[in-house]
Amino acid sequence: MWSTILPELMSITVFILTILCLQAGHSPSYLQNYAILSLNTTGLKSAYHERTQAGLPIHDVYNLYMMTTCSGYWTNNSAPPPALVTCSPVSWYSKFLPATLIQTDLTSHHGANLSSLSFPPSIQSAFVERFNLQLHVAFIFYVIALVWVGIVIVWGMLACWVGVLGSFAVLFTSSASTSLLIASAIVSVVQSQAVALINDQGANIGLSAGYNGRFLALTWSAFAINCVSSVVWSLSGFCSGLVRGRGDF
Repeated sequence: MWSTILPELMSITVFILTILCLQAGHSPSYLQNYAILSLNTTGLKSAYHERTQAGLPIHDVYNLYMMTTCSGYWTNNSAPPPALVTCSPVSWYSKFLPATLIQTDLTSHHGANLSSLSFPPSIQSAFVERFNLQLHVAFIFYVIALVWVGIVIVWGMLACWVGVLGSFAVLFTSSASTSLLIASAIVSVVQSQAVALINDQGANIGLSAGYNGRFLALTWSAFAINCVSSVVWSLSGFCSGLVRGRGDF
């Protein structure tokens, strides 16, 4: 019985970390520093002001999360977190469209549009054709991982009374690990490629992108802990099976 407590706690931790990956950015005050990437327009605004002597009515930063997009203004020398943050409604399909976000902010400003800003169309196209779809696939695998980990947690509760059942939890944790590995890998690739594309294509107009690595820390920690929990679940079932008749576990 007692041998199942540690792996059960590890599985609960994995479940929480995976939930956080999906819920980051759900509101202006919730895990804003855990964006997959941040689109920074301060350079674009500065270049526009130097050229026209007019302000550009767009947000300073647009943050991409698994299920939302949030925008805000820098108040501390372009250092997070942003202020006056607004977030899009939560959606199971991430739709980060940089050109659309900026154009929406420009609707009330008649002196500027995407054409006058020379916004690279390749950035929008990449998100429409690749990145948003890839993140949607990652979302699906996160949900699958949650289902498997949830089964492990329920199974662990049963194993508290029949300790040898802990051995079978490895079947579920292995499936969860596979799902988390795929999701984490997809997000890592999208993050790297999207940031590189934006910085390459947007450099001429002052557009830039970056990330702080906190989201990657969340998702890869969930994967690593779940892998370790598989080993612990296996050992738990083996040990409890040896001493089940003595009542020590």
